[in-house]
Amino acid sequence: MSAAARPASSGSNTTTGRFRVPPKRLHPNIASDPSDRLNLDALIKLEVACQLALDSLAKLPPETGERLRAPIQTLCDVTRGELGRLQPGFR
Repeated sequence: MSAAARPASSGSNTTTGRFRVPPKRLHPNIASDPSDRLNLDALIKLEVACQLALDSLAKLPPETGERLRAPIQTLCDVTRGELGRLQPGFR
């Protein structure tokens, strides 16, 4: 019997020839709610900006770098926490 003639599986997996194939998902662990997806995109951009900012501190005068380090680190910590909430296992 050909694969086309076989009845469709009622479970979450489908059968293709000899192999069971899970349903296709583009990003199974990414937030499915559109507003969460927008938030996730913004948080990823913030995470990149945090890393750039932290890396740039070494190039600033010591006093300036020290004054900026704590607020930037706080932003990074909050951003990572929110990313972890929306996307468990991020990083």
